[in-house]
Formats: sequence, C-alpha cells, structure tokens
Amino acid sequence: KFKALKAENSPLLQSVPTHFLLYTQAALAWHQNQHAQGLDLLQKRYAIAPEQNQFVMPYLFALIHQQQPALALRLFKKHFPDVVAGNDIANQLGQHLLLAKLYKLSNQASAYQTVYARLLTYRQSAGVFVPHHEVTWLALNNNQQEIDALLQKMLRDGWLPDYNDSIFSNTHY
Repeated sequence: KFKALKAENSPLLQSVPTHFLLYTQAALAWHQNQHAQGLDLLQKRYAIAPEQNQFVMPYLFALIHQQQPALALRLFKKHFPDVVAGNDIANQLGQHLLLAKLYKLSNQASAYQTVYARLLTYRQSAGVFVPHHEVTWLALNNNQQEIDALLQKMLRDGWLPDYNDSIFSNTHY
C-alpha cells in the first residue's frame, strides 16, 4: 500500500490534497526509520505555504529530531513572534515550551533563561502542567526519572502515543 501512495499517477491519489499526501508519506517514512526522507517530505510540504503557520510545526519537530535546532529556531521565530515576545503563555504553553527547548538545543543560554523564567513564573501560578506539557517541562529540567514515571502513569491512564497526535510521538517518547 505504501508503494501505491508513492506512485504519482495512482488514481487513488487524484483527489488527495498534496499537503496531506506529503504529511502521510512523511509519517510513513518516519515510521520506517527513513528520517531524512521524512524531513525532506515535510520540507516540501512546508514550501507549499511558507508564509503561513499551517505546515511549519511538523517540519520544526523533524528538524529537531534531525539535530538541526538552529534552523528550527529561525523558522519558529519567523512564524511565532508573539511567543518569542512572551505573549499569551496560558494559551500557547506548548509553543513556549518548544521555544525554550529550541534555545536550549541551540546553546543560547541567555534567551533560554529568559523563556525558562517566564515558564517557571507561569508554572508557579498555574500549577503542574497537563501531562504532555509536563513531560516537556521535565525534559527542560533534565529530569529523566520523573519523565519515565509520568509516561508510565500516562500509559496506565489510557494515553497512547500515535500518529494522530504527532508523527514523532513514538520517537519522541
């Protein structure tokens, strides 16, 4: 079936939007440990509308997983200037956590500390984050033992990482 999805002249694909086909092909490539191919497909998908935020997030995560945090950070800054400015942390918590991770991976200590301090202040007022954000928070703090315990609890509570959430769930967790 994967070969049928790859065939450009397949009648099955005539009505499938290009952006969805590229995402699906990237997910399959990623699942088959063909990460470079998956990254390439997500870059092509992003190129369909590079001025819009619609396709950037999966591409950012692929860049992170392929050890390209500097490019991921540059794209993040382009697409999410409000997050970089520190706005609306309550409604964009995941993006603020991602920004902190990108600064950390890019060895930008001062910028990382600024975002981390905002996150810490927010966490002190809001309390523990929802589990998938808490995992990222714990990773920022290099707390693998608590990450493992939280992931085990999430699994016991019925959470399952799958490609409906993110094509990177299995490799990320």
